[in-house]
Amino acid sequence: MSLEGKHLLLLAASPGALGGIRSLWHTRQPLEVLGVHVFPGMMGLPKAYDAFDAEGKLREEKLAWQLQKLLEQFIPYVGKHCGA
Repeated sequence: MSLEGKHLLLLAASPGALGGIRSLWHTRQPLEVLGVHVFPGMMGLPKAYDAFDAEGKLREEKLAWQLQKLLEQFIPYVGKHCGA
């Protein structure tokens, strides 16, 4: 199965303070070479081991808001580029 032409939103979670954001830049490059449409925005979740409450929701409102905004940008982007 080819990844060419697929759309991708890069997200990472790690126990570190940067949330894996540095690794996303390295992940993005080979995917773009393969013809994947990598969305320009990315998000890393720092201290992932403690980021969620017992119900699986993000504890920090700011992070939840950032993720929501990123998804609100990504979904129409995919629709626009897929002809939907």
